[in-house]
Amino acid sequence: MTHFYEIRIAGHLDAHWADWFDGMSITLEEDGTTLLSGPVPDQPALYGLLRKVRDLGLPLVSVNQITVTLNQQILNKKRSNTKMNTNNTTTEMEYRVSTTRIVGVVALAYAASMIFQNAVFAVTGAPNYSDPLGVVLTYHAENQGALAVTSGLESVNMVLLLLFVTALHGLIQRRGGAGADWSRLAVAAGAALSALFALTIATHIAVVLAADGLSEPPPAFELMWQLHAAAFALALPALGATFIGAALATHASGLTRPWQRLLGVVGGSLPILAGVGNLAIANGSPLVFVGVLGLATWLVWLVVTGLRLIRG
Repeated sequence: MTHFYEIRIAGHLDAHWADWFDGMSITLEEDGTTLLSGPVPDQPALYGLLRKVRDLGLPLVSVNQITVTLNQQILNKKRSNTKMNTNNTTTEMEYRVSTTRIVGVVALAYAASMIFQNAVFAVTGAPNYSDPLGVVLTYHAENQGALAVTSGLESVNMVLLLLFVTALHGLIQRRGGAGADWSRLAVAAGAALSALFALTIATHIAVVLAADGLSEPPPAFELMWQLHAAAFALALPALGATFIGAALATHASGLTRPWQRLLGVVGGSLPILAGVGNLAIANGSPLVFVGVLGLATWLVWLVVTGLRLIRG
C-alpha cells in the first residue's frame, strides 16, 4: 500500500511544471483547477510541495491524503498523462500565442504611452493648476505642436487601457475565475477612467485652441482651465479603483506576487484620497501631487506586471 496525496490549486498549470513539483502528475480539470497527484515520502516533502505552491502565488484549494494500491497508482498515472496530453494538444492549437503574454504586452504598451505622454509635459514645462493664468496662457500658446502629440496619445491610451482591463478579465476567467470580481471592478473603473481622461484631454484641447492669438487670459479661458483641472481630479478615484481591482485580481489568480498586491492597494488608495479634494485641486491645491504619485505607482505596477506576464 502506498500513500498518495492530491493537491488541488486554482487555475491551470502547463506540463513543464511537473519537474518543479518533484514529478507529481498534473491533471487539468474542467472546473478550471489543476490536480497535482502522486506519492509523497514524508511530511517534510509535503510541506516542501506546499511551499512551492505558495511561492508561485497559486491559490490552494485542497490537500487530501488517499491510499491506493500499486495498480491503482499506475492507472491514475496513465489517466493523468492521457488527460494532460489531450489538454496540451488543445492548448497548443488554441493558444499558440499565450494570452498571458498578450496581456503583458498590452500593459507595457499602455505604460510606455503614458510615460512618453507625461515626459512631453515635463520636458515642455507644463504649468501646475496653481500657476498664474498668464503662465498657463503662454505655455499653451508656445507649445501647440507638443500638445498636439499628447492629445493624440490620449486616444491611444484609451484603447490600450480598455484592451488591458478587458483582456485581463478574460484571462482571469480562463484561469478558474479566482479574482474575477476584482477584475470586473477593473473593467468598470477602467471604462469610467477612460471616459474621464477623454474629458480631461477635451478640455485641454479647448485651452490650447483658446490660447492661440491671445495676449491676456479672458474669463472664459480661466473657466476652461478650471474645468480641465476638475475633470482630472474626478478621474483620480477611477484610476485608483482600476489600479486596486487589477492588482487584487492578478494576485488572486496567481499571476503576481504578494508585494505587487500591496503596491496596488497602497498606490491605488492615493488617487482615491486625492480625488476627495477635487474642488481644492480645481482651485490649484497641491493635493493634486498625491494623485500624481498614485499615477506614477500605477505605471510602475504596469511595467513590473507586464514583464512578469510576458515571462509567463
